[in-house]
Amino acid sequence: MFADLNSIRDLILNDNNISAIFRLPQSLNSLNLKNNNISYIKPHSTWPIMNALLYLDLANNNLGDSIGSGTFQHLNSLRNLDLSNNSIHEPPWQALSEMQTLQYLNMEHNNVTTLSRSAFGRLPTIFDINLSFNGVTNVSKQAFEGLLQLITLNMSNNNLHHIPNDAFRGLVSLRNIDLSYNYLKKIDNNTHGLFDDLRSVKNINISHNLFEIVSKKMFPYHKYIPYNVENVDLSFNTIPVLHKNLLFGLQKVKKLNISHNILNEIRPGVLGNLTKLEVIDLSYNDLDALSVGVFGRGLSLREIYLQNNRFVSIPAEVIVSNVNISVVDLRDNQLTEYYPEFVWKAVNGTVIRYNGNPLDCTCVLRPLKSWLSKFLNKTDFDDVLCKTPISLANRTLPHISETELKCSDRRDFDDPNFQATPDAKFRYLKPGANKMVRPLKMSWYVTTREDVAGFPVTLTNATNGVTLLKETLPYTVRERVYPGIPAGEYHFCVGAETSLGELRNIKTGTMFQNIFK
Repeated sequence: MFADLNSIRDLILNDNNISAIFRLPQSLNSLNLKNNNISYIKPHSTWPIMNALLYLDLANNNLGDSIGSGTFQHLNSLRNLDLSNNSIHEPPWQALSEMQTLQYLNMEHNNVTTLSRSAFGRLPTIFDINLSFNGVTNVSKQAFEGLLQLITLNMSNNNLHHIPNDAFRGLVSLRNIDLSYNYLKKIDNNTHGLFDDLRSVKNINISHNLFEIVSKKMFPYHKYIPYNVENVDLSFNTIPVLHKNLLFGLQKVKKLNISHNILNEIRPGVLGNLTKLEVIDLSYNDLDALSVGVFGRGLSLREIYLQNNRFVSIPAEVIVSNVNISVVDLRDNQLTEYYPEFVWKAVNGTVIRYNGNPLDCTCVLRPLKSWLSKFLNKTDFDDVLCKTPISLANRTLPHISETELKCSDRRDFDDPNFQATPDAKFRYLKPGANKMVRPLKMSWYVTTREDVAGFPVTLTNATNGVTLLKETLPYTVRERVYPGIPAGEYHFCVGAETSLGELRNIKTGTMFQNIFK
């Protein structure tokens, strides 16, 4: 049917009822036969000599264990072979060993339960093997011998309770290993670990298992071997405590995920000594406190995820002391205070996630509110609800005015950082050179995006309280000169009124005091 189409490169025949492979053009680059009814491929004679075929998809057929020597003979350049969901019970090593160019092998969703020694034969160029969703229960020592170039091995979603330490011997190039969604409790024998033979491993995923403790030999470590583990996923296990065993093998780790465990304690000097750590995820645990030095003084840390714990307080100053911090996630804890240290970090661009906490909304939040008011679509704080005071309960921070954020102490008066942002601020206020009677030049700018249509200006003698001038200037005016102001001490105030002529609240920062002598 297609044999004489010598120019065809890609042939897509998936989702038909094909039961046998017919004559094919030798020029093909890719052949898609998935979701058919192929149960047998006649060895030695099915394929013409094909030096161009790179991709062969036989997924979702009925090949079973019929694949043997000669099944893929003449596929001299094949790189990618998909045999997923074919009811295969053991790797067809004889057929695979004849494919000296194969790089990617997908065998997920089959029925492979046992991997014997050299289970895949000798595949000198294989880079990636996917064995997920197979029900593998037994892995022999040196099961992957002969796969010197293997980079990625996926054995997730199987039925593994134990893997012998020598199972991965020979995988000197392996960088990525996924053992998630199994039933592993221990992967070392106290003297040697499962990953010791993986000299090049960078990414280890052992999430969704049954680990209760991090042992010294859990991750590869040897003083004479430069292991370089960078990414470890330990999420969804049952680990209650992090202690110094974590430091063995993870000195170069950059991303560590220990979320969804039962952590209630982090021992001193553990995370702080992971000096290369960039991202730490401790979310969905039972932590209620962090020690002051928990993250150390390293400058590498960029993202901290602490959401869904039981924190009632945290060492905010320590957490944000690293200038490179870009994300701090504290959602769904029991924090009542939005720490001033977080305000300045948020204003400078750090993402601080805080919703789901019983927040006490006070004037400490005024700088943050002022910053939020400058953005039309700043949604990071849309879910941040106030718990107290009662007057602000269940209201979101973006919909509360600065003046509603009251101080419970004298910060409103004594600390300019917590004063409400005025509607107008002075650019400059310059008196003339005459010591007795001076002209006064003043300029201001608007700080709010709310309704402002004019500026009520007053000049009051600070000594006797006499008002020297009072006028309302239009919105377009930003500068004014007042001649003949006698020397003395004065209060100048530039307020704001709405388009309806209503005076907006005069805030502390709007008042300006100056002394003329």
